Amino acid sequence: MSTRSVLVSYAGYPYTFSSLMPDNGLANLAGALLCAGQETLVLDYGTVENVEAMLPEELRVLARSAFSSAMERVSSGQPVAPETLSALSSMEESIREASEKRCGQVAEEVCACVEKLKADFVGLKLWNGDGFSGSVEIAREVKRRYKNVMVFAGGPHVDIFRDIIYRVTDVFDALVYGEGEETVVQLTEFVQGRRKLDEVDNVIFEQDGRVTTTPCRRVENLDMLPFPCYDDCVYPAMRGNSKLKVIVLDESRGCPFGCYFCIHPIKSGSRLRTKSAERIAEEMDRIMKSVRTRAFRYAGSATPPALAKEIASLLLGRGMKVIYSAFGNPANASLDCFEELSRSGCQSIFFGIESGSERILRGSMGKNLKPRRISEVIEESKRAGIFTVGSVIFPAPFESEESERATMELLCGVRPDSVVVQFPLVYPGTGWAVNADKFGICFDEREYTEKALTYKAKPLMPLEFWEDLPISMNGRDSATIRKEAARFTKKLEGNGILTSVSDDLVLTARLAGYDGREREFRDVTRALFFCGDAERIGEFVARINRAAAEVNLQPDAGAGRKPV
Repeated sequence: MSTRSVLVSYAGYPYTFSSLMPDNGLANLAGALLCAGQETLVLDYGTVENVEAMLPEELRVLARSAFSSAMERVSSGQPVAPETLSALSSMEESIREASEKRCGQVAEEVCACVEKLKADFVGLKLWNGDGFSGSVEIAREVKRRYKNVMVFAGGPHVDIFRDIIYRVTDVFDALVYGEGEETVVQLTEFVQGRRKLDEVDNVIFEQDGRVTTTPCRRVENLDMLPFPCYDDCVYPAMRGNSKLKVIVLDESRGCPFGCYFCIHPIKSGSRLRTKSAERIAEEMDRIMKSVRTRAFRYAGSATPPALAKEIASLLLGRGMKVIYSAFGNPANASLDCFEELSRSGCQSIFFGIESGSERILRGSMGKNLKPRRISEVIEESKRAGIFTVGSVIFPAPFESEESERATMELLCGVRPDSVVVQFPLVYPGTGWAVNADKFGICFDEREYTEKALTYKAKPLMPLEFWEDLPISMNGRDSATIRKEAARFTKKLEGNGILTSVSDDLVLTARLAGYDGREREFRDVTRALFFCGDAERIGEFVARINRAAAEVNLQPDAGAGRKPV
């Protein structure tokens, strides 16, 4: 006997095109459920229509005015005027109110699907900011109306915060951490009464005031996982141009590097596991046929160079014309593979540089990495014609004028195509959180984590638009840390280095016809999403999707290929 379920992704208001990409996590769960003979429906609200629904016209007018004033000051290197900050704050409050209203509408739609399908359970993917608070409200409405319908939650937010979530809400019957493909099938047995909850792997649940966490089980053979399902009969948001059809591929899981700040080993384990190149190529081929896209992004935190090269060889050998981006780690990058990656369609690689100071790299970041190695990797990647992105965390614990100068000298010397500057965020379970005193980090655990649960990340937006957190580091409070990061970003821009363009934005820029104009595309994207211009966002998505379906790669005279 099969179960019926509704899987929901509600991430709140989006600030970048990547928020409109299909949710590979829910597609993976849908594939696992279908393979096990279960019925499911994916409701993904990261859509163009949701942008329009969340920002009414009167708010768009306010947003355009406030954004224009703020960006004029930011671009000229001046602090944002107090009256503009006040307008931005007022507008964000209005957006929160509009978001709450939208949550009510989404809850109605979810409940209508539960009713129509006679669903046995609802699974929500938890996100940050209004995505978290909104998902809690949706879950609460489902539980209010349907006493016998189980409500589960999963996703990276559960991996980060685990049982802390139960401090702020008891609406979820269970939280799923780690990997969910096998767990979600076990949960179908639980809702059928054929398995106890404490016999389900990778779950956290509260019972009689006591929180229980069952053991974590990782998927050992990733090739044995069912294929993700993006069929529009199961995933209706995939119809038309509601979603940006750039597909995230789970080519690897786990991270052995153990950087002090990073959540990846906590989320997916410290042992690297990979799919075979053949499986990845087959997955691409299936998606190309079913979704009609040739644009992909690897999900692994640092795709192993040998695997990346093997995939590239297969793509070239089989004549599979695709474009894709990936994450990389300078520590294990293979200098002789970039040329082949570029020829196979790799457009961009995102490298975690973090700092140009070996003292900071080792002592503050936990990276056994020399600045000279970083320079070699960036240079080789750029030489191959790959748009190379470097990520820097600034200011780091124990940052000094000397270490800042070393980082600036490295970046100005090697000149990545873009640098993404991130101020330090402390995630529960990481080295920075567990050994906070050692790194000069000071925060009240309860206050900080409960605030961080609903903290809204705004990728792509200038740091002036981010909020502060109740935390300090080496005597600097959150506002000071954020201002220093903004100052460092402006200094890079002053040296002619593009900032805030990540690998996924490079993909969308090139598909949108902005190859070589990534700065312009960044600025256009910032304005579109901040001002809620759903009409133009929809036009861009349609254009990008057409290009992704028809992408043709022509070899340049030098290394690398670019879409035409």
